[in-house]
Amino acid sequence: MTDIIDRTIVGNSFRALGRDHRTGARIGQSWANISPMPSHAAPSTSLLSPLFPVSANEPPPLAWEAALLDALAALLVGRAAAAARRCRRALLSGSDRKESARRAAALTLWRGAAALGHPLQLGAVTVFLCYAPGADSVHLAGDFTHWLQGGLNLWPLRSCPMFALAMPAIDRGQYKLIVNHSWRFDEANGLLQPDGFGGYNSVIDPVLRGRVLAHPRFHSRALRNRRSIYLYLPPSYFTDSAATRYPCVYILDAHENLGRANLPSVFDADIAAQVLPPFIAVFVEHLRRRRGDEFTPFFERGRHGGFLKLLSDELVPWVDHHLRTRPHRDRRVIVGQSFGGTAVVSILATLPELFRNGVALSPVVLWSHHHHRHQVLPRRLSGDARWYVACVGNKEERPHARELVARLRQAGANPVFHDTVASHEYEAWVPHVRAGLSHVLGMRGADGTMSLAGA
Repeated sequence: MTDIIDRTIVGNSFRALGRDHRTGARIGQSWANISPMPSHAAPSTSLLSPLFPVSANEPPPLAWEAALLDALAALLVGRAAAAARRCRRALLSGSDRKESARRAAALTLWRGAAALGHPLQLGAVTVFLCYAPGADSVHLAGDFTHWLQGGLNLWPLRSCPMFALAMPAIDRGQYKLIVNHSWRFDEANGLLQPDGFGGYNSVIDPVLRGRVLAHPRFHSRALRNRRSIYLYLPPSYFTDSAATRYPCVYILDAHENLGRANLPSVFDADIAAQVLPPFIAVFVEHLRRRRGDEFTPFFERGRHGGFLKLLSDELVPWVDHHLRTRPHRDRRVIVGQSFGGTAVVSILATLPELFRNGVALSPVVLWSHHHHRHQVLPRRLSGDARWYVACVGNKEERPHARELVARLRQAGANPVFHDTVASHEYEAWVPHVRAGLSHVLGMRGADGTMSLAGA
């Protein structure tokens, strides 16, 4: 299906979904140290039977909604699972919560569902969720309903401003949501296909979805701490022969890139559209209060050297041992934004034997200290590395990226450079992650280019 489209192409007004992470499956005994994301079939669905409301404004039976929240709490992780448990307690206790708290819980649940790959496949039941605060009605229509105008009603939940529907399992198909009589694609589903009328249908096709597995307590001897590591495996990882090996992309700031940027859905769509080749992605989390210490050499008591040892001595060998990677510097990529972009510069300069490809977005390379501005670029920059550098922000941020590009050219490198006026946010960096990976992994669109326009 070469016309599957990433939803970020559809409009700049769409905010990328937040997430914890998406479901995965155990791949073998060698994964003893990995906690796979719960299988879609893991939650008990004995009480979560297909149930169709008669009226669009009729709330579901209390026991059914409690069973739904039970299933979500078992399936989701992190904040989304906690939100499901809070909603269930409030539902059964009958307590009233502030509307702001109810909306926050609903949004977190919806983001968690998007992380798992929406709609949710729970055994013999497919669950559709829609976050629509203030909506009077939400309906579902698709090829499995013969595109009937009224579609199927979704239940308005009591516990939070969310609509839900459980129906017999759907393996594949196309559909739309009808919110207050307005047809729209499902923003929690990253796979879209043109509907022939200038819009898009959401696509259900498990073959097109990769999986994300979590290693929640990856131990580093170099830094003497533990952190979460998330592994994105492309759809073909589970169908290709065991001899097939993949490039490996290391992405810093795991939670933001899994959440606000929703990169796994972006990767699914680009791989399906043959814009990017299948690849493995390793999302590396930083410790919340030590991001600058680990990613940059700015601070006197920084831990940047230990972070480099984490990559070179611990994480990269571990990934190459457990996954079917292509263990060569030419097929490894490091991606980072802001301070993460600074880390990319340092990693390619310090670990050239491990990484040859870098995507540095809005890197910080000029540092003000005691009213003096210092350049903190490494003394030696590799001239044979492949670089994609972008400045995504306001005019105050441009000198950083331009200084890096100038130094790279002095070193003999030929970086691709883009200067874009946009917000300094992970959502704004998404098209540059896609373009950067297209550049360093060697694939383009049908016209031979990876366009940033509208992406």
